[in-house]
Amino acid sequence: MENDIKTILEELKRKLKDYKLHQDSYSDVIPTLERMVKEHMTRYEQHAIPQEYGDEYAEIFIKATEPEPEPTVSGVDDQQSKNLGDNKNNTIKSEGDKKQAPPNNVTSNNKSANGDKKSISKSSKVLSNKQTNNNNNNKDNCNATKTVKNDKIKSEEIKKSVPKMLPDKTRTQTKGPNKILSAIDTVKRSVTNSAQVRPKSSMWPTVDRNVYNPLAKYKDEVDAAIKAKKTFTVKGSFPAIRRALLRRGWIEKLGTTHRDLNTADLRTYASKAIVELLDLIRQNHPESNLCKRIIRSKLLINHQVDFYWGFNYHGFRECPDKNKLTLINKIRWYSPTYTSKQGMCISSQKAFWFNIPGVAGLNHPRSYRLVKDGDVEDFVKDFNLTAAMSLLKWVQITKETGQCRIISSSGKVPIKILDFAVNECYKFIKKSVHEDIDHEIKEAVSLEWNEFLEYFYKIVHIGNHFKEESCVTEKDLVRRATFVLEKLKEYWPFLNMDGVMNIWILKPANSCRGVGIHMCRTIKYVLDTLKNNPQRRYIIQKYIERPLLIYNTKFDIRQWFLISCANPLTIWIYRQCYVRFSSQTYSLRKLHESIHLTNNSIQCKYQNQTRDMNLPSFNMWDSVQFRNYLSDIGHPTVYNKIIFPGMKECITAAVLTHYENMDQRQNSFELYGADFILTEDFKPWLLEINSNPALYGSTPITARLCPRVLEDVIKVVVDFARNKESVTGGFEPLYKGTETKCQNTELKIAGKHMKIQDSEQNNIQGNEYNVVKVKSPQKKTGKVKDIGISMKKTLEDLLNLIQSERERRESLLDDETQTYTEEYVDEVTETEEIVSHDIGSFCEIIKI
Repeated sequence: MENDIKTILEELKRKLKDYKLHQDSYSDVIPTLERMVKEHMTRYEQHAIPQEYGDEYAEIFIKATEPEPEPTVSGVDDQQSKNLGDNKNNTIKSEGDKKQAPPNNVTSNNKSANGDKKSISKSSKVLSNKQTNNNNNNKDNCNATKTVKNDKIKSEEIKKSVPKMLPDKTRTQTKGPNKILSAIDTVKRSVTNSAQVRPKSSMWPTVDRNVYNPLAKYKDEVDAAIKAKKTFTVKGSFPAIRRALLRRGWIEKLGTTHRDLNTADLRTYASKAIVELLDLIRQNHPESNLCKRIIRSKLLINHQVDFYWGFNYHGFRECPDKNKLTLINKIRWYSPTYTSKQGMCISSQKAFWFNIPGVAGLNHPRSYRLVKDGDVEDFVKDFNLTAAMSLLKWVQITKETGQCRIISSSGKVPIKILDFAVNECYKFIKKSVHEDIDHEIKEAVSLEWNEFLEYFYKIVHIGNHFKEESCVTEKDLVRRATFVLEKLKEYWPFLNMDGVMNIWILKPANSCRGVGIHMCRTIKYVLDTLKNNPQRRYIIQKYIERPLLIYNTKFDIRQWFLISCANPLTIWIYRQCYVRFSSQTYSLRKLHESIHLTNNSIQCKYQNQTRDMNLPSFNMWDSVQFRNYLSDIGHPTVYNKIIFPGMKECITAAVLTHYENMDQRQNSFELYGADFILTEDFKPWLLEINSNPALYGSTPITARLCPRVLEDVIKVVVDFARNKESVTGGFEPLYKGTETKCQNTELKIAGKHMKIQDSEQNNIQGNEYNVVKVKSPQKKTGKVKDIGISMKKTLEDLLNLIQSERERRESLLDDETQTYTEEYVDEVTETEEIVSHDIGSFCEIIKI
């Protein structure tokens, strides 16, 4: 047992020597000593304290077993000082009896104490000094064991420190092994005030806390970040977001999956313990910064971050709202929204109700859902009608351009096909002005349409002509076609953009990056594609056949916008955009994806064809280059007056059409990428909206713009959200709605049924509107139930009816019908008995 105590004291002595008795050293010494004591407590009930290892060590434990002196207001009374002096004398005497010399630091302290005892009188002022040197079990015992007497210390300062060093009267007396733990507790409590009691003239040098506890620095940084709500997680490769937050003093919590640790070095060092990382930092390892980053992340392991950026909706699972409202870069929806192709179909169908002149107005090509209970019939009607209009436009354009003859002797298409197209267009005009309400308009049957479409393909796609007829001239056909087309302009706004080929584009409902897209000329091709891919859902969209071209090359525009708040709805639009070119020259005779799909993910697979030298090899322009081109072709103001305002209205309308399905959660935002195409009149048409736009530097344009966009997103959702005077970079406000007070749309009815009084029930009289007036319910004594009274009356009326019918039938009995009547009477009697029994049972149940 004594050997174990020696081990404990030797360990304590070594620790105190290593840390030079610095006041902060107890943060490491105490846990070590406490652990060692607890390990031996289970083996011994009492501990002997060997005095040969020094009075200062022994006093720490002896004082824990002695009755604690009671402090006075003015200081220490004479009796208490006398007891303390006796204890000190006994301690010194025991020290002299021992042969073994104590440690150096203890010897110096004992000599200083002996010298002081010879010069100190019994006055109260000297007793205060003596109390400071001997009461090592009091509240500031830690500081007393570390302080060496200095002649320059003023007695007034020591006297002031005495009350702070007195032990706590409320402490309980401990016995056995708990003596040492009680002494340790005394030291622990003294540490909190040690900085105040320790004289400024202490001989011990100040040691930097980071030298002996290097992890403390990182703990302080993490604690400060948690308090300031500046912790974040970034999933995926978004270095611009990470840099922007780190510059603002935020601390990152790394992910734990293999995908989150996206570099080999990160995976290697993340698997190491904190102690190993601290060693690498101490050795000035080349990856010291990475080690520091991982240490801070490990200290945040049990903390939910304040900002989460990811590429999916996992943030709502990793950062549940029950703990805190983390700022997440995703907005949840309750149904397909404008970010899906199916949702855009819905937007285009109800966009009329959200049209606000100058604010919101959606221009979207006609789209239909080719799914069960979808818009298949509407698509077929649109396809047929568009073919009829296209034939009339072919006649008009062919006459204007003179590319070929309209009528020839070698023609294979009868003139009646043009007559059929004119009649169907007239029918559409009549329906548009609602003439079909008073007079039924006969629809063409499917056989007629099939015949028309067959000839339509021969003329428009193959290049045949109409047959010559004696009574019809080419001039007549052109005049009729032009007249009808002029009428259609008022009722068909898509007339110019539709072209003459009647081409449609078939897209999977849930795909991106141009995967699974088909360019279609015929309905048969559409139906065959659906049949061969039953597992996919498709939407079909009218292809814009006459887009605005740049150097005879098709292009589209990628425009970013941001929703920073769902309630109130707040939309921001980015001032800059970029243009994406096709790698091939434009042609409707070829329907290859390299010509008609301008996605960068599609075009990067093909080499550029011989095009104009002004087009870049990487197939992109920024908005500045695009505006310069518009100025060069004589339209310097069209971008600011038509294109950019038109894109604003389309984006606002698309969001408003689905706002009722948006989750009204606070601290949710999302960055979107909208794709537009321009027609020949510079009017922008919204093709689709991407919830995960490409934000990496695939070209020199995106390498410059994408990091800038992400940096400006942080300016809006972090800086501007905390300080309304902050700059928002390239984002400008687009739309801000009013705050919705009631966010839940579900209607629930809660309450109790209203009782209707018997007198009121009997006085109810129906009228032609079947209106029933109900008075407010009144309390009624007894257990009468209104429904029981009504049921009883109904059954009694039924019983009376049966009785009257029975009497009537009995009066009509004769010999010929005697048998029939007896059977009927038996049946009526049985029914009467059943009804009577039911009435009695029912009355008994409801206790009428």
